[in-house]
Amino acid sequence: MATDFGDLRDELVISTKAGYDMWPGPYGNWGSRKYLLASLDQSLKRMGLDYVDIFYSHRFDPGTRWTKPSAHWTPPSAREALYAGVSSYSAAATREAAGILGRLGHRF
Repeated sequence: MATDFGDLRDELVISTKAGYDMWPGPYGNWGSRKYLLASLDQSLKRMGLDYVDIFYSHRFDPGTRWTKPSAHWTPPSAREALYAGVSSYSAAATREAAGILGRLGHRF
C-alpha cells in the first residue's frame, strides 16, 4: 500500500472483511467480537495501515446474539474503521444490525 499508493491514502476508500477461517481454534471463525477485532488488527498489519474506511462482518454468526451489543461486535473505534458494514447477511439480519448499530451511534 505504501509503495503503490503512498500519498493517496486520503483519496482511497479501503475496506476489509472478516467472517471465514482465519486460524484454527474456536475463535478463528464466524463472528465473535474477539474474532472480528483480531481479524481487523491482522488486516491492518498486513496492509500496513492505521485504519480502513469500511470494516465488514462478512458472515452472519447464528451462535452470536445481537440482543446484547457487547455479545456481538460493536465496531472498533473510528481510529481503526470509519464505518461498519455487513455482507452475506439476510435482509432481516442486515436490518437488525443496522438498527442496533444505529442505536449505539455507530456509522453503518
